Amino acid sequence: MIPTVNRVALITGGSSDIGKKIVQKFLDNNVKVIAQFNSTEIDIESENLKTIKCSFNKKKDLEDFVQTVFECESNIDFLINAAGIIENCNFLECSMEVMNEVFQVNFFSHAYLMQMFFPIMVRNKFGRIVSLSSIGLKFGGSMNSAYYSASKSALEAITRSYAKFGAQSNVLCNTIRVGVIDTKIHKNKDMVERSKMIPVNRLGRPEEIAEMVFFLCSDKSDFITGQEFAVSGGE
Repeated sequence: MIPTVNRVALITGGSSDIGKKIVQKFLDNNVKVIAQFNSTEIDIESENLKTIKCSFNKKKDLEDFVQTVFECESNIDFLINAAGIIENCNFLECSMEVMNEVFQVNFFSHAYLMQMFFPIMVRNKFGRIVSLSSIGLKFGGSMNSAYYSASKSALEAITRSYAKFGAQSNVLCNTIRVGVIDTKIHKNKDMVERSKMIPVNRLGRPEEIAEMVFFLCSDKSDFITGQEFAVSGGE
C-alpha cells in the first residue's frame, strides 16, 4: 500500500452516509482527513480529522473553504469529490435557479477544487483524485434527476481531463459510478421493487463505496487512471 503517514485527504460531502464511511476508511489507514460538510455535523472523533462547514452553492464560501484548507495543510494528496445534491423536480419544471444550484454543487465546486489542488499534486509527483458519479448516467437519469445526472456527467468529463494531464506526474484520477446504496435518502422509499432490478438482488452498502475509493488511492491501482467504475451490483 501507499505509505499513509503524513498523507492528507480532502473529502467533500463528509457528513453523508457514504461520505462518513469514506472519512472513516482513510482515518483507519492513518491518513489525515479534512472533511467538508454543509448542514449536518460529521459525528466522528479523531485527532486526525478536521471538519469544515461550507455551502458549495456560494462562490465566496467555496473560496474561503479553499483558503481554510491551505491554512490547515500545505499539501493535499487525495481529493475525494463526494458532495452532491439532487433536484427532486420534474425535468420540464425545474427552474433555472435549481439547475444552477445543482451544477454549482455537483460540478463547478469540484472543478474548482481540482483546479486549486491539482498543481500541488503535480509538483509533488503524487496525487489521487476520485470523483463520485452515479449509475443513473447509464440510463439518462430519471424524470426527477435529469440535471443531477447531467452535472455528474460533466464531473466525469473534467475528471477524465485531469487524468490525461496528470498521468505523467503520477496524479491519477478516476470516477466511481455509485449504484443504489442503502442510505438515509432511500429510507422513505419503497426499495423492495427497486432492489429486484439490481442483478445481485440487494442495495449496496456505503462501506462498499468507501472501499473502492480507498482502492483507487492505493498502490494497487497505480496503473489505473481516466476510468469510470460502476459499483452498482451489476446494473
